[in-house]
Amino acid sequence: MKRRQLLSLLGLTLVSGCSRAVEDHFMKFKFVSSGQALEDAPIVEQVIRGNSLRPLSPANVSGHRDSQGNLFIEWVRRGRLGAGMISGSDVPLAEEREQYVVEVYNGSTLVRTWRVFADQSQALLWTRLTEGSNGTYTELPFGGLYHADSSTYVSADSVQRIAGDVRVEFSIYDAGSGAVTPPLNFYLMSVNDNEGIPFFWHYASGLLSPEAAIPGVSFNTGDRFMIELTGKEARYYKNYTGGASAPLYISPYAYLGSPYKVRANIDVGPRGFATAMYQNPIGNATYTAVQQVQDFGSTQSSIKVKVAQISAIVGAGKYAEANL
Repeated sequence: MKRRQLLSLLGLTLVSGCSRAVEDHFMKFKFVSSGQALEDAPIVEQVIRGNSLRPLSPANVSGHRDSQGNLFIEWVRRGRLGAGMISGSDVPLAEEREQYVVEVYNGSTLVRTWRVFADQSQALLWTRLTEGSNGTYTELPFGGLYHADSSTYVSADSVQRIAGDVRVEFSIYDAGSGAVTPPLNFYLMSVNDNEGIPFFWHYASGLLSPEAAIPGVSFNTGDRFMIELTGKEARYYKNYTGGASAPLYISPYAYLGSPYKVRANIDVGPRGFATAMYQNPIGNATYTAVQQVQDFGSTQSSIKVKVAQISAIVGAGKYAEANL
């Protein structure tokens, strides 16, 4: 059997995959057998698509609506990267940055498109619980809530789901009266079975404690409290400033299993939090009721959505499609 060599007439060497320079590029090749003259080999034409570098399509694209008609879109990232995974961690990221493109269609017509960056801090959105609330709250910019009435209490769940390695941070808006009754509690709640673990809660007068595992720390307006889930560890911080910040506490618990939501309980107002932000969630995007009216003339009960992960090298990968 004669050995054959693959030669590109453009003088490029292809080992595996392709570079941005040749992605979607029309190329001509010659297959040259051992001893065959180059001029005698036939020319083979081929378009290099770069498919080996395109991200896989997301999985489990789903959505749910609140009472105002806002559509909250969620999906799960898939990856090609082969690597050992720590139990409870996310799929290894094969791109420089985790980003997605979301498209909304009216039939076959594209009516809206936008990008979602998973590594940027995003504000939590809230839905008030019917049980556990007999008062009202005011929503503040950047995910904040404020409860002013000293004779009622409120509870709310985050609309977004979070999973894998994640940070959730909130900042105190009004330190309030510091009463011993629990005025400000935050929990991680399992989406599926609704069981929760407190990640900061009111420990005593004017104190917040991680999981009630250590004596509480004082808090005042402007203080920031954060939980960071990394692999099997949960780290708790006050006024986190970066990698040099020492945690208040490191939990022995492993946060595994289903995705989580954040639950906020506010009692004995005036009290609240100015911001509630998270990083590295399950992929999600919000298609608001206002945007639906702009695109369709009214809110919609069924919307065609496409989602793709973006590669810095070859652009959008394969799309996942769902009617939500």
